[in-house]
Amino acid sequence: IAAMLEGDQRQVPLRNEAAGIRRWCSPSPYFVAHIMFLYFFMSIGPTAIYQRKAKDLYGGSAEFYYNAAQASQGICATFASPLLGALSDRWGRKPIMFFCAFGYAIAPACLFFFDLGTNRHKYLIFLILFGTVSGLTGAVGANAIYQAYIADTTTSDTRSQYMGRVTGLGATGWILGPLFWSKMDDQFGYHNFLAIYLCVVLIQLASILIIPESVLSKKHEPLQLAALNPLRYLRILRGGYACGRMSDGRTTTSVLRNLFAVILALYTAKGGFVYSLGLYAQERYNFTTDASSLLQTTYGVFSVIGQIAIPFLLTRLSKRHSIAFGVSTGCIAGAVTAIPGAPGWVLFITEGFLAVGYVAFTVCCAVASEVCPPEAAGEATAVMNIGLAITGALGPIVFGVLVKSFLHTAYPGGAFLIFTAIMMVGVGLAVRLPNDEQLADRRADLKRLAEEAACEEADSHVRM
Repeated sequence: IAAMLEGDQRQVPLRNEAAGIRRWCSPSPYFVAHIMFLYFFMSIGPTAIYQRKAKDLYGGSAEFYYNAAQASQGICATFASPLLGALSDRWGRKPIMFFCAFGYAIAPACLFFFDLGTNRHKYLIFLILFGTVSGLTGAVGANAIYQAYIADTTTSDTRSQYMGRVTGLGATGWILGPLFWSKMDDQFGYHNFLAIYLCVVLIQLASILIIPESVLSKKHEPLQLAALNPLRYLRILRGGYACGRMSDGRTTTSVLRNLFAVILALYTAKGGFVYSLGLYAQERYNFTTDASSLLQTTYGVFSVIGQIAIPFLLTRLSKRHSIAFGVSTGCIAGAVTAIPGAPGWVLFITEGFLAVGYVAFTVCCAVASEVCPPEAAGEATAVMNIGLAITGALGPIVFGVLVKSFLHTAYPGGAFLIFTAIMMVGVGLAVRLPNDEQLADRRADLKRLAEEAACEEADSHVRM
């Protein structure tokens, strides 16, 4: 307060203590961990049950119908993700988190109240509704909001480490979710399982209301109609207001494009791989629902290990080499799965390598937020997440067709060699990213620009 009276706004605390709120109420990156836990717990956990239901109703065509639903989710998320990120920059993270959590429960609620799982036609309505509504309300966009919350509450020097730790804690929902929902379905039946699911949704909504807001200076100007165009937010990739220069002369726009290309290469293959692997296991190895849930739990375990290991990884590798490491683990996963005559337990090794590869995406989002001004952090992470959305639309369909075409041939794992080739392109793109010294120079430039802007604003107040 004294600093404000003196006109030097550079010394004003950015956290809520400046408003007289106690320190324990200050936004912390760990506050969002339990929100992420419930997000993974609800979004990933019931997947094996939905897949089994599709297999019971559609038989050999189950993979097509389920992957089509995932593709519709990706198409809708392509348009919704950057819009949600920009709106969270404007109105705050909490309202958009609440909207995403509420929207994600609409399709399961319809499945529960209107009994859409009784026949093929009704379940197809559920799959389309599930993919469309969850895509529009933030199946991918919600993750971008969580990452933006972490970016708000950390410094650029520690952002990658905190993103790894918090995402690792949240990803424990990926471990417990499949086991929990599988047992609920076995013990209480499909209908009661959905009732319990909706209760967990209410817990998540209440949790979002409890955490403090991380965006303290919200924009209150009237929302322009042009802002409702999601493609408008891709301006960051075209050289919009977040454009600057790195110390090696390249523009930050080119860095963001490079990061975006890495994510496209990583998840075009990986997204289709993850969505197809459960049905592939059931078709080729006759996995039961419990075995498929255990497969997803394996993915969750290694996701947590990978995310928690990010701080240790970054002490030994640069950020670009950490990204390359994450993408290369996907190459190993594809090569292992493609081995002719591989036994079913190999899929658990595959899931482990795939999960560790999520390290690449976390570090990509951290680098994107580092090279952009703070006011563009939400849009930057959302645009990175739009890469997930695009590949979420393409991956399941393309890989579903490829896996199906190779499945009953002499080389059933042939589709995964194509996966490996795409990932190798991602490794080549990753090594072209800026090194840590160049990123440190960019952080220093952004800090200097922020201080100059604060001084100019303070001078204008003094003159007034």
